[in-house]
Amino acid sequence: MKLTLILIFLFFLNVCFSDVSREECFRHPLFGTLYSQSQFKLNDHLEDWALLSRARFSRDNLLEVLKLKKIDILDREQSELWVKQNCSSYLPQSELPARYEQKEVIDEVLDCRQEYYDQQIEHLKCTMFNVSRKAPFKKDEMIERLQNVIKVYEEKNKDKKVFVGEFHDWDQSKKKELAKEFPQSLVFSKILTSLALGVSSKFLKTPNDTELRSWLESQDVVSVEIEDLFLKSLELNQGDLYLTLLSIENILSEYWKTPRRDQIIQTTRLKSITNHCPGSKPEDVYGSWYHMFGMMLYGCVSGPVAADFVARTENTGSRILDAKSVKREGENVLLHLLVGSDPQEEKINRISGHVGHGLCKAIREKSKN
Repeated sequence: MKLTLILIFLFFLNVCFSDVSREECFRHPLFGTLYSQSQFKLNDHLEDWALLSRARFSRDNLLEVLKLKKIDILDREQSELWVKQNCSSYLPQSELPARYEQKEVIDEVLDCRQEYYDQQIEHLKCTMFNVSRKAPFKKDEMIERLQNVIKVYEEKNKDKKVFVGEFHDWDQSKKKELAKEFPQSLVFSKILTSLALGVSSKFLKTPNDTELRSWLESQDVVSVEIEDLFLKSLELNQGDLYLTLLSIENILSEYWKTPRRDQIIQTTRLKSITNHCPGSKPEDVYGSWYHMFGMMLYGCVSGPVAADFVARTENTGSRILDAKSVKREGENVLLHLLVGSDPQEEKINRISGHVGHGLCKAIREKSKN
């Protein structure tokens, strides 16, 4: 009993007299690389600071790869250690690791995908090692498919209408202060910054990410269509179209750096959404899905012009960054730079932004009537 009281006293003593404040932690240059939201918040100026610090960290890493900047690794390691020691109360206590399927299930997934590819070979007139450049879907057709899902949702929930909710944004009350330290915040939105860094699942959490992930993992392998995931997210988010798209993006993109991401449980539940021709490279099911919903989200928020620009920039950047590996594999680098090596993903990037804009525009117009 006495020991318990002493421990409680020491805990409150540490909280009350700690020299390291929340603000000091969140403003630390490396805090954002370790941070993840514990709950849904539309804006928080210290989280804005942490996110933009993370963007600066990623920029410096890229400059070092391009041999344009030298990073002091020892200094970075010491800074990271300081954050872990002094800011632990503001950091996530545990990160949910990627969960992989068992080998026998992976074999079943591969069989299902091969069966689909066999059907596609004749449909797409695939030849060995041919790369299909036929768009996986058309803008208007996809908008219609998703509008049909919305109709199903509204018919099922007579008292609810789908609406475009409030977006995440930089804290307007601290916008000048933020721009002084991070001028890019005047140009790049919080949503674009999070999507570009692949950290929307850490900085733009929704209230229903965990439940949506659990639902997806509970489905049969290679069974989930675009409409299925869209409807489930729409139901969980009570018809809020913005949160619907964001939640899907969060659970699809959270492990984008993970090795063997095609074997993660979430990925094994998804059907193919591309016109992939079997050949020397496997289909990137994971990438096609999260790129689609990421660009739909951005198109909804920022419109078709901005989305198209971002998609073209993403496609060009990917070609340049992949050039080294293309050369290493003995392929034609010039041809790769001209036409790209993953035309399916590039087409998804460009079309999906327009799909997101068209879908949200239709809902906004409908709500006015």
